[in-house]
Amino acid sequence: MSESEVVDSKRVNEVANDARIDALNARYIAQLGEMEAIRERCQQLDKANKELHRQLAEMKSTQGSIIADLEAVIRRKDAEIKFQQETVQDAVNRAERAQQAVYKWQQVDRERRRDLERAQSQLLDESETLAAATASSFGTPQHDGPLTKAGLQQAGLRPSPGLVRSMSMASSSAWSSSSIGRLEKLRTQVGSMVGHVGSPLSPAMRQSVSLKQPKTPGKSQLNRAGLS
Repeated sequence: MSESEVVDSKRVNEVANDARIDALNARYIAQLGEMEAIRERCQQLDKANKELHRQLAEMKSTQGSIIADLEAVIRRKDAEIKFQQETVQDAVNRAERAQQAVYKWQQVDRERRRDLERAQSQLLDESETLAAATASSFGTPQHDGPLTKAGLQQAGLRPSPGLVRSMSMASSSAWSSSSIGRLEKLRTQVGSMVGHVGSPLSPAMRQSVSLKQPKTPGKSQLNRAGLS
């Protein structure tokens, strides 16, 4: 092979080597570009991953706060329910005690009313007895003495009818004082019973038991009769 052919062969080889080198360089550069893109993508993924971790931690914190709030709400509701149950039970107990007290009061009140009715009946009987005895006494002749109609007429005096009725009442007051005392005692008992029972006597009942002790003749009556 001649020298010129050798030189040409070397040039051809050099050109081919340069072409292969350029191709390798281009491929390397392309791979570098791809690697750069991959690196940027990895950075983005890492950033996104960190953001996800941050959000996850925040969600866990929020979830813990929500759970704590829910537990607090549950405890508060449990306490409220327990308090309401205790309040209702206490109200039921008070209502039962009040019902028992009312029942006992009704029993006592019925007994007092029966006692009042018996006392009123006894008072009416005593009143009727006293009224009948008083009327009977006013219709009987009085004993002779200085303050009787016959005694005054014997002395030459003429007593008025009012003075005669007064002297008759005065003479009857001695025997009727004990009956009036019993009547007043019964009136006091009935009044106390009425105060306890809470049902006052009717006007007719009060009028029937409001008997008073007869009064003795006063000085004004004697003056009008000319006996002062």
